[in-house]
Amino acid sequence: MIVPAFGLLWGLELFPRISRQLAGPVLAASCALAIAFGFQAERRSRLYQNELLLVRDGAAHYPNGGGAHYFRAIVYTRQGNREAAVRSLRLAVDRGYHFMRSFQSDPYLASLRGDPAFEALLQDVYGRLIEYARERGFSSQEQMLNLARAHWLRGEMDEAITVLEAAIRRGDEMDGVLIDDLEKFRRERAARSPGRAPPATEAQLPPPHRCAAA
Repeated sequence: MIVPAFGLLWGLELFPRISRQLAGPVLAASCALAIAFGFQAERRSRLYQNELLLVRDGAAHYPNGGGAHYFRAIVYTRQGNREAAVRSLRLAVDRGYHFMRSFQSDPYLASLRGDPAFEALLQDVYGRLIEYARERGFSSQEQMLNLARAHWLRGEMDEAITVLEAAIRRGDEMDGVLIDDLEKFRRERAARSPGRAPPATEAQLPPPHRCAAA
């Protein structure tokens, strides 16, 4: 509402001789514009306060985007249609949406956990993240931590530990987090039987650590 009001004052100052016949229509138009801006701002505010509404709004504007397929997966999940939900999630992954959300810990997808097709999708997602890291050459401690956790979630304990050890050798502010994960991974590997370990779950991971990428 500030912009239309400011524009009205600026116009009256610039044209001090404006006739009284025009002043009324100008004021009415400015007020209408201010009200319109106010309603639009309020609508956007409600969207940003509700994550699901924001996703739905994005899906409406980009119906073939990753967010739209993710939103459809939520709808299918609520309807109990697991097959369609996983199919929509795979379309979202194909569009890179797995970089924006963790499907494993997503509360909207909780009822899919344990479903073989959903678990297979998660393994594919972790594999894609690992491949992406290899292509980009992740070098910051935060990036290497995420890479190690992706390996761990795929049951690739040796690879996860190797990445963490390399990240710790770099030395930075995340050393404490990396050392905690490394100790946890080593204990987990020692407790498991020889051979390829079964995939872990995100619930077993420490709380996620976020900091600025190097």
